Amino acid sequence: MTRFIIPFWYYFLISVSLPQILFANDSTDDLLDLSLEELAQVKVLIATGIEQDIKDAPASVTLITADDIKKTGATNLIDVLEGIPGIHIKTDSFGNRPLIHMRGGTSHQTLLMVNGNPMKDLAWAFGLFWKGLPVSIIERVEVIRGPGSALYGADASTGVINVITKTSGKIEGTEMGIRAGSFDTQNGWLQTGGNINGFELGFTADISTTDGHDPHISSDRQGLSGHPDYGWDNSDIRFSIAKENWKLLANYSHHDNV
Repeated sequence: MTRFIIPFWYYFLISVSLPQILFANDSTDDLLDLSLEELAQVKVLIATGIEQDIKDAPASVTLITADDIKKTGATNLIDVLEGIPGIHIKTDSFGNRPLIHMRGGTSHQTLLMVNGNPMKDLAWAFGLFWKGLPVSIIERVEVIRGPGSALYGADASTGVINVITKTSGKIEGTEMGIRAGSFDTQNGWLQTGGNINGFELGFTADISTTDGHDPHISSDRQGLSGHPDYGWDNSDIRFSIAKENWKLLANYSHHDNV
């Protein structure tokens, strides 16, 4: 497995020399601070494919904003989804691939989209990025809990999950961060954007790696044979530019073992 190692002095340099500029926008307001009238006017796209007030959506819709994600400390999309009522997460028989259970169905009947584009694994027929999509690039997550096949097809018979990523116009200033944890887990991200000569620019990058949890139980070393690989390596780079009525998006993603 390829790993990247960040020297300690680099952590110090980032924390001292490069100030972190935090930003907020209307789409990431804390929903708990809104009045009932304001909550009813929160906009969603997922229910009908067009933007409308959440109170008018003809479906059971849950909205999670970037600010909500930051407050929970979630490090991947699975962590985000586990906090939504009616969604249950378990792993496959190999203990590595998350399976989404919603309204009696599994990941095979739940459609995962990123910016309205379906993301499917051709071999296993369900979403590729349950663990691989970095939370640092997420603007909001819209979830339909219940059938969405009339609008989204057979893959959405038990639910739809649409991840909206941050693009130009939604990123103002610069934000960056690093973190590390057990099992050789490391993660770093950068996002920056602004308006230059009438062009709205946005750039995000996120790199993470981990060896995954230890599959052996110290008191029972015979519980598992072989050498399973529970780690993964993810890289995600996105660039967007917009002006008036047009927008250009570019994205590079590399995911191992997700």
